[in-house]
Amino acid sequence: MATTHRIKWPSNPAAENVTAYQIWNSFNGGPIALFQEVAPIAGAEQTFDRVDPTPGAWVYKIAARNAVGVGEVSEPTAAPGVPSKVGQPTLEVITT
Repeated sequence: MATTHRIKWPSNPAAENVTAYQIWNSFNGGPIALFQEVAPIAGAEQTFDRVDPTPGAWVYKIAARNAVGVGEVSEPTAAPGVPSKVGQPTLEVITT
């Protein structure tokens, strides 16, 4: 079964002349790093699909870029990671 992380964020104002959005990510608590740049899509919302990421805890941040430079990076959004460790199991022996 394929997994997709669909990342959505609001478009910057048209007057900012955004030429690309940078997608930053972190895996399993590691350092945040630039993953990919994507061209802006006309409209009020931007969307990026990451298909079949390695299972684990992912964090994504977005930044907008124009001819002047790169804007401030967004607050993080997180994809659900693997479940936490299960508590200590117990064994009950039943004799009938």
